[in-house]
Amino acid sequence: MPVLDAICLDSPEALLLDGANGVCGEARAGAGRAEWLHVGATLVAAVAIAAWLSSRRVPSAIRAPGIVLVALVAAFPGIWALIALRADRPSALRDTARDTIVLHDRMRTFAVDHGCAEARWASCDACMPAARLALAGLQCDAPATIVLGEGALDAHCEERGRSLVCGRAR
Repeated sequence: MPVLDAICLDSPEALLLDGANGVCGEARAGAGRAEWLHVGATLVAAVAIAAWLSSRRVPSAIRAPGIVLVALVAAFPGIWALIALRADRPSALRDTARDTIVLHDRMRTFAVDHGCAEARWASCDACMPAARLALAGLQCDAPATIVLGEGALDAHCEERGRSLVCGRAR
């Protein structure tokens, strides 16, 4: 089984930062030289297998099952990531959604109670989408403050006067 790497979408934070279409092992900054080598090697292997399967040396009874087998082998890492590794896998989907929704609802309630609020990202970049959505449409002259620190998606927030402090920034 593949080992969970450090850049895998295994947490709600990673999903919010990289989006549902992000892939495990892909650096956020973009593809590097190793990525292009991998793509090139994959293309060469695919063309070689296709040429072999379409040659007359391979009996037609083996071609269709051969193509299916090659497709399944090629798809296994992606299927494994979707079913077992990612934070949006079926077994963790409720927890991931709950973490995001609870923080959103907490920020929205705080902002509405105080007329409006502004968010400060101490160290929770993944909180940015939830904060923008929670604060959308609220404007006032003296906004309250929401401080979002690391671990804010765990929804451990503490209200301090006109400030809501979430995560380890407390």
